[in-house]
This record gives sequence, structure tokens and C-alpha cells, in this order.
Amino acid sequence: MKICSSEKQKAFTENNAFHIERSLKLNLVDQAVKYAFGMCQQTVGDETKKVGQYNKIIYIEFVEFLCRLLYIKFKISLDSNLLDSSITHAADDKTHTKPDTLSLNVSHLNSTNTS
Repeated sequence: MKICSSEKQKAFTENNAFHIERSLKLNLVDQAVKYAFGMCQQTVGDETKKVGQYNKIIYIEFVEFLCRLLYIKFKISLDSNLLDSSITHAADDKTHTKPDTLSLNVSHLNSTNTS
């Protein structure tokens, strides 16, 4: 996947962020992409002299950007799985039949699963 729009362009910008999101077909709203891009950036030391640093990110920030995009994309399903388990656990408490263990369905977190 091509990260920058040209060979001459060395910086990864917000426009590239939208391109990556669309290439990955994550179907996120623009606000989520802007949030991920903005939050992955490290603090700029001298903001008055380096204001342009806010428009581009370095490699480690790019990795964090990807993690934030994927977290935003899959957060809803993660939260719903945890919520389903807690509701089941709370219902068990009310009927006074407590399970020995509380199991969560985490099969979707398996790193070897490619689906």
C-alpha cells in the first residue's frame, strides 16, 4: 500500500490519512480519521517556530495512527461483547446461581485469525 502520494513527498499528512482509511475500507466518518491523526501526534517542542509539524507525522506516530483507526473501528464490537458478558454475569447474580468463572468471547482478538 502506498503511504505517501509521491516519491518526493516524505511526510505523511492528514490527506494521506484519509487515503489510508479509504484504502483499508474502514468506513469511518471523517471526524474519526481527524481525531486519530491529531491524537497520534507527539508534542511539538517550539510551536511558534515549528507550526508546520502539526500537518505531518513521523513513522512511530503513523503506527499509532493505524492503531487508533483500528481501535475506533472495532471498539463497538469489543464493547458490545464485554457488555453482553457483564449482563449475563449480572443476571446470574440476581438468580443466585453464580458461575464458577466469567468467560468472555475474545475469539475475534486472536492475532492468527485473518478473517
